[in-house]
Amino acid sequence: MKYFILLLITLSSITAQTNYEKYFLDKTLRMDYYHYGNYETERISLDELIEEPYWGGSQKNLVDTFNYGNYFLKVYDVSSNELIYSRGYSTLYQEWQTTIEAQIYFRTFPGSVVSPFPKLPVRVEIDRRDKQNVFQNIFEYMIDPTNYFIRKEQKRICDSFKVHYTGEPNTKLDIVLVPEGYTKEEIDQFKKDCKQFSDYLFEYSPFKENESNINIWGIETYSVDSGVDIPAQNIWKNSLLNSNYYTFDSERYLMTIDFQIVRDVASNAPYDQIYILANSDKYGGGAIYNF
Repeated sequence: MKYFILLLITLSSITAQTNYEKYFLDKTLRMDYYHYGNYETERISLDELIEEPYWGGSQKNLVDTFNYGNYFLKVYDVSSNELIYSRGYSTLYQEWQTTIEAQIYFRTFPGSVVSPFPKLPVRVEIDRRDKQNVFQNIFEYMIDPTNYFIRKEQKRICDSFKVHYTGEPNTKLDIVLVPEGYTKEEIDQFKKDCKQFSDYLFEYSPFKENESNINIWGIETYSVDSGVDIPAQNIWKNSLLNSNYYTFDSERYLMTIDFQIVRDVASNAPYDQIYILANSDKYGGGAIYNF
């Protein structure tokens, strides 16, 4: 009997996935917003809606069944109230809330989420995991895809190139590599670094076993200055993504708060995951789940 119940649950999770062609077009709807608050409060306010030319994600597994991350994006079809897309993620804002600064001051962080572009009106919800590990709704917005205020022009149009290509994006895991701190004269070095990154990635599990299921793209754009900011050493660079070491005053923590600029650059290729390659010899880095 236990095996029979398990089978029903498994079949239910499979049939619950969305019919992509029924609900979505082959492009992306991006929603930019702002987080505002302190260590115990949080508000989300809409910035703008943007249409992007590629959807790099799956067209089959659209509903996230893992429930990972501190936030959860949900997209519902308005007419049927059916959940047609969801994705768990975390944010740099939530991490900032754990700092001493957040106990003293309020701050604002830019945020952004994406989904396939809907054919019909949808309701977008963002949930946040509370201290009891339960997701609570903190934001809701109705979107009509025919709204002429959805921005269609790209702020940063760049060329993309294939670092490692194995097939159509909707059937592969697509990683986009965005350059940070590479000048126009250093773009060839960026391309070499992309190849080096790709070679390293496929030396390790589970990537080496899935090399034929992964695409890696690079974006050909550049910064005014070479390198990135190191505030504690009074080193300041005019870089594309405004990255810096000493994020939250941790020396090795190399991150950017300007996440919407990252999205602008990454939108020039189909992607599931965004990786930033920083042109620096100093040890450091950082990552946020599905951010």
